[in-house]
Amino acid sequence: MSQEVTKVKDVLVLNERVFSICDAWPLKKNYTNFVAYMCYLTVHMVIMYMDLFDAFGNLEAVVDNVMDNTIATAVYFILFLLRFDKMIERAIVIVKQEIAEARFEDVEEMRLYFVYHKISDKFGRYAVAVTTTIAVLWYLTPMLQLLKPNSGEGNETNAYALPFRVHAFFDYQDDFRAFMFMFLYQFPLMFIALCHINAVSLLLSLVLHVCGKFSILSYRIKNIPIKSHVNLDNKIKELVIAHIKLILVIISRTAETN
Repeated sequence: MSQEVTKVKDVLVLNERVFSICDAWPLKKNYTNFVAYMCYLTVHMVIMYMDLFDAFGNLEAVVDNVMDNTIATAVYFILFLLRFDKMIERAIVIVKQEIAEARFEDVEEMRLYFVYHKISDKFGRYAVAVTTTIAVLWYLTPMLQLLKPNSGEGNETNAYALPFRVHAFFDYQDDFRAFMFMFLYQFPLMFIALCHINAVSLLLSLVLHVCGKFSILSYRIKNIPIKSHVNLDNKIKELVIAHIKLILVIISRTAETN
């Protein structure tokens, strides 16, 4: 199996597909959807912070706002960082290239790498699927509340409640048309939760890839063929180059987390 190129699944493909919806993937050169979505988020964050100001004095309303506002603000800066940070782009390029050119010298190296690779693959698929389901159910909750039969004990004051708290410039709680307008306006906000978990998945994939490569590197160092004086220099050179590449990925990941 020496120098055999093994087909390894690119675990970053799912991250790329999710972020490409709003053109936030750094390897894509189209900015149309990114500009449109960031303008939408900017407007939404403004009216969310306005609602936070209005909610002062009401602890329950403040907590509800902060829960949504914190994630929205984090995703807002994550998308900017992912789109324009060159270190993150370089790290993704290196990892995707190493995955495409996966090279294992024996079965043990493959086993060491796939221990981490399988974790990354499963987490990415399950996390995105579960988060998408939760986001859809969360968004549809107000509509499901409207389908509940009336108790007959009088009018419910909060019949029309939006999925996310915002400062509305008109009364929507007593107007079904206004409520539907605000409800449909908040539809793209479901993507916030997906972006957040996808960013975590991307970071985890980069970390686990580096862990797998370090595991292989450690294994190779422990098994340097000391009896082969002809190839020893080249072997050490290969190990040093591989170590430098891993350091570059770590630096890029550190820049991402900061």
